[in-house]
Amino acid sequence: MLGVQAVNGRGETIRAGGRVMKNVTGYDLGRALAGSWGTLAVVTEMAIKVLPAQREVRTVLCFGLSDPTGVETLCLGFGTPFEVSGAVHVHAELAKRFSDEEISGAGASVTAIRVENLPASARYRSSRLKQMLQAYAPALELDTQRSRAFWGDIRSLKMFQKTGRPLWRISTIPSSAPKLIGSIARKIDVRALYDWSGGLIWLETPPISDAGAVEIRRTLAEFGGHATLIRAEAPARAVIDVFQPLDPPLMALTAELKRAFDPVGILNPGRMYPGM
Repeated sequence: MLGVQAVNGRGETIRAGGRVMKNVTGYDLGRALAGSWGTLAVVTEMAIKVLPAQREVRTVLCFGLSDPTGVETLCLGFGTPFEVSGAVHVHAELAKRFSDEEISGAGASVTAIRVENLPASARYRSSRLKQMLQAYAPALELDTQRSRAFWGDIRSLKMFQKTGRPLWRISTIPSSAPKLIGSIARKIDVRALYDWSGGLIWLETPPISDAGAVEIRRTLAEFGGHATLIRAEAPARAVIDVFQPLDPPLMALTAELKRAFDPVGILNPGRMYPGM
């Protein structure tokens, strides 16, 4: 998001950023508002940078990799000069829900790396990645049509849509992600999709009373990161903090920010944290 216009809790119109990419003046209010879930201001206008769709999309897949090896592979892909634009590792149980029958029928975890460019360049880069991944497992290459269907499933989180199980969004350091999920999995049955090379994890937990909140947040305290509850039944949502509890200094700073934008507390009170 390059620029934003919004109305704060005082009824004032505020503007930040601009309509051009080179913009370095003022506070970065755009990010603050984007992550505030409507508790600071009501956004009325925004300017967003978009890019044209690439003509060729290629995806290299490996099946059956463990979580540590899968995330290692994703990080390796991003470390190449091939301009990787997407990298995910998906647990076997979730991979069964992909639209592509060859992938859903494999009965194994899926590790995928995507490149996008002009046809000749994309094909060259995917072939090099495919050679690199042969050291981990035999690699399958998806053409543009199958790639777009595959990443469409990822974008819509198709594998989580009809289960009804609680769903968490976890952000952490990619190198810590497999250990974090492994620690949680020793206590509760979880299914994970690692995106952003492991920095973003979508985690499905059993329909237990706390949706796994105690174990998830205890483990995050050890490994670092934060978790947001995206979906759960009403009884669980009523007793669980949806957003990661903040340390006292950060909570005090957040409260000051809230008072600056919305001193009367009329914008989504309690939406993110009680009493705020």
